[in-house]
Amino acid sequence: MRTRKSILSGVIYLNLSIAVIIAILFFVSSAVYSHQLSKERYHLASTKLARLNSDFQLEMNRLDALFSLCIRDSSLVYTLTDKLGKDFFEKNAENAASKLSLLRQSLPYAKTVFLYTKSSKRVVQDNGHLYTENDFVHIVLNKNDNNKLSTIKDLPDGLYHYSNFYALYVKNLYKHGYIAASIYLPEFANIHKSIDSDFLGYVVDEDGKSLISNPRLFLSDKDIKLALENDFINCNNTKYYSIASKMSIFPYIGLVLVNNDELMSPLYYMYTVMGITFVILLASSLLLVFLNYKLYLPLKKFTSQFGSSGDNEVAILENQIHELLYEINCLSSDTNNSGMINERIALYYLLSTTSEPDEKTLATLEEKYPYYMVIVLVIQNNSGNEDISFVSALEKKLVDRFELKFINVNKYTYSLIAKPEDKEEILKEIEAQTADSNNDIQVFAGIREYCTAISGLNAEYKLAENSLLASPVINGKQFTYSTDNNLPKKKSRLPVDIHNLLFEYARNNAPEMILKELELIFYPEAPISISDFRHYYVEIQSIFEKACLAKKLELPTFTDGHDAYNTNFMYQNLSDLSYKLFSKADKEQYDIKSRMEEYINGHLSEPLTLSSVAEAFSITPVYLSSWFKKNMGTNFSSYVSTVKMDYAITLLCRQNPPKIQDIASSVGIDSTATFIRQFKKHTRTTPSQYQKSWASSDNKR
Repeated sequence: MRTRKSILSGVIYLNLSIAVIIAILFFVSSAVYSHQLSKERYHLASTKLARLNSDFQLEMNRLDALFSLCIRDSSLVYTLTDKLGKDFFEKNAENAASKLSLLRQSLPYAKTVFLYTKSSKRVVQDNGHLYTENDFVHIVLNKNDNNKLSTIKDLPDGLYHYSNFYALYVKNLYKHGYIAASIYLPEFANIHKSIDSDFLGYVVDEDGKSLISNPRLFLSDKDIKLALENDFINCNNTKYYSIASKMSIFPYIGLVLVNNDELMSPLYYMYTVMGITFVILLASSLLLVFLNYKLYLPLKKFTSQFGSSGDNEVAILENQIHELLYEINCLSSDTNNSGMINERIALYYLLSTTSEPDEKTLATLEEKYPYYMVIVLVIQNNSGNEDISFVSALEKKLVDRFELKFINVNKYTYSLIAKPEDKEEILKEIEAQTADSNNDIQVFAGIREYCTAISGLNAEYKLAENSLLASPVINGKQFTYSTDNNLPKKKSRLPVDIHNLLFEYARNNAPEMILKELELIFYPEAPISISDFRHYYVEIQSIFEKACLAKKLELPTFTDGHDAYNTNFMYQNLSDLSYKLFSKADKEQYDIKSRMEEYINGHLSEPLTLSSVAEAFSITPVYLSSWFKKNMGTNFSSYVSTVKMDYAITLLCRQNPPKIQDIASSVGIDSTATFIRQFKKHTRTTPSQYQKSWASSDNKR
């Protein structure tokens, strides 16, 4: 029979072993869970931040588009002046108010839309009321608490934050005034609807103040600063994980807070379970010790009275220790959330980022787009700017007719997700719309057909974008496209001789010659791609810059080639720069011609060469050669030879002419035989025969 000491030792060893095993399992599982939780927390917060950025950018773009269309309506401002009479002003104010009312109805978060005219110093509200600027500030805008707006006379473009929950979106109309909307920020851009309730979204301005706050947790300026500088902040006795990033629209910063206590709750449950386990083990140990003293030892003493052999033993009931089972609740997104992002935003994320939407949204998209086509459009006018009205009209036409998705990727680039079988009809429609517009628009397209995996939309978009760069540039054609079978080749460079020739023309002030070369470069017989066109554009800008440095001219401001797509704009820009930087006045050209003739006539006895004359005039031989062909009608050597022979004829026709050898020396020819050969080539007779013929004709006269 085991002794009391051995029983207690077994109990202690058993409990210690169980405790060690549970502790090891706990620490390993908690470490794995903490690591996975950190990754999941960052991924979720980054996804919500991307949604916040997208919603804010989309709504700001929408505001900019709506207000840009409004400022093109001249009747809104130019006729709102009281200089033409009170009746005229009030009549036009009513018309303006009706248009402002339509604008407010299209913006659910706009509390009022108004027009401020500097000429009359009045405000026209969307409900038709007229105010002076001071009355409007006090009566309409400053009716809420904590407002700080004192005047509306000179407000900058964009969002102007003037209270905790209100801002003005302003679009200036040059010197005439501006259109503005008072925006209720908690409802702006549906930020709090598109972000789940477990996350708090904020938009911070450049001063570090909250532009769009979450009504469930209002952050002070100090809290905002801490959230931007640290990964965690404590607010209202709750710890939040924070992640911030610059938004697409400068200078705003997006901020997302995640309730870290809720995310860590499964780990806290594990700590609780571990504590309970150790309490149970301790209680079981004490119970076994108690049973050992109260039951086992008295029973052993009692049975020993009935036999000396000690063969009778009472079996001790075995205590079974049951293993504790618990489940770790992993954070998962609510698939039934009604705030799921819409299809266009999901496609935008798949296009522009490597992140994917939630599984339910992705499954829905994959079901809807088992196969599809990506078209990338670049639209730019001849001024190098975007044309909002053309883009809006084109989008409406394509969406209504083909039910496709028209996604604005950046300033000039748009992506169309469509059916491959509609390809030809879509291209015809784009070409027709471009032809119907003015000649100020140029459109390039890249096409990627028969895509299958919607999750790989980003890669397909890149291929379509590469196809776009292979679109041919045809002089006078507004719309061209390329498919993924015609990807752009390696970037071409200008030949060295063309590069040097352009530099010489620029250095020697010959814009007409530069223009001829530009036309040959950009519009050859076989069209070049838009990629090569843009590359040549940047390369020629660098040539102009080197020429300006060589001539010690002030460097001009060049247009960035990465933002330029309209080839007419790029070509005209280089043409204008040619004349602006390298042209000379007509009088100066005339002076050069006179001085050139005077110099050659005064140096006939010297060996005149292209290099020596170019050096005398501080120009290059290449430019001098082309200048002679353009201004003298012949090449340099023929011109010099003609001038020398004409002077030799003058010497031969004198009363007492010099010797042939002296005449040859006078025109810079050392050899008499060479002189006679050149003279005969010029006059078809020798110097002696010419002299005799001249003397005979003179005697007859």
